[in-house]
Amino acid sequence: RMRRTARMLRRLLHFRARESRNRRNRVEEQDLRDVRVREVYRTRSKDEVELAEWEGNEGTEAERSTYRGIDEEKDDVSTPETTMQVAWVRLKSLRSEVSTHITFVNKTGREMRILWLNFEGDEVAYNIVPPEQTRRQQTFVTHPWIFRDLHTQERLVAGGRSVVCAKDHRDLCVYVERIPRLQWDPTSHCLYPQEFKELARMLLLCHRRMQASTEGGEPSALCVQFSTLPGDILLKLVEHSSPRGLPDIRVIEPCFLPMKPPEESISMYVIDRGCRARHLFADPATAAFA
Repeated sequence: RMRRTARMLRRLLHFRARESRNRRNRVEEQDLRDVRVREVYRTRSKDEVELAEWEGNEGTEAERSTYRGIDEEKDDVSTPETTMQVAWVRLKSLRSEVSTHITFVNKTGREMRILWLNFEGDEVAYNIVPPEQTRRQQTFVTHPWIFRDLHTQERLVAGGRSVVCAKDHRDLCVYVERIPRLQWDPTSHCLYPQEFKELARMLLLCHRRMQASTEGGEPSALCVQFSTLPGDILLKLVEHSSPRGLPDIRVIEPCFLPMKPPEESISMYVIDRGCRARHLFADPATAAFA
């Protein structure tokens, strides 16, 4: 049992170093710096989705006029109350009718690249934006844009949203920032890779079993020392061995869509804001931010 615990401790302590090596290897496989403008950088799979929201009363005459780029602000016209619908959606560009511009401001302190999700949902590379610089990009309503670090390919956010989509014909300015890093604690444990969670669970389970074994026999001195470790020390060990540099996806807000996406793009369930966090942490789509 002690040999098994020792092996588990070694695996847990080496997990973070292995994850860092794997992350570097993924970066070396495809370099975003070498992709030409308007060239497909990455083909997205059919089940890769993003959390999105849109107004529930889509289809009213007022919204159709807004989509056409006409401002209709009349005092005598009362618009019905809208409810926000939230769901996992496979995002892609839908139409190229209403032209607009988005200004991207790089606040990450590193070079970044903006990418357009084309009509198939694939990532198409556009301009490189140096730190503290801006780029004004022509686009259309319903065309989604994402951002990646030029050197690490890490996803970035603008105003807490990982995807930006123009709402109407008016120009939009967004400030792109890095996603805050994830700090391990018992509440954030569920956001870590499954292998790490299994190793931590096995370590704590062995500690509990050794505590039980010391009560019914004469265990070795090493077994007694390990079983008497307080729980906060074990949690510190798990925290020390947790992978570093993972994004804290809890801060990411759903991307706003100007209209309801096609039914075939929406996941099987639509959720409300109250239970959004539970589905966000459980859905495999969050692996796209790793």
